[in-house]
Amino acid sequence: MDQVKKRYLTPFILEDLEETMVFISGPRQVGKTTLANEFVANHFQNAAL
Repeated sequence: MDQVKKRYLTPFILEDLEETMVFISGPRQVGKTTLANEFVANHFQNAAL
């Protein structure tokens, strides 16, 4: 059950982060925090959590 889903938003987030801050919003229980945590873990190894 601990599978990492390939998210279609990842390339768009990476592209946008080159120029600006990215805000993730949406309804409750859709995976916003999971997306952010996985994104930081996979793309920003030196970031403080």
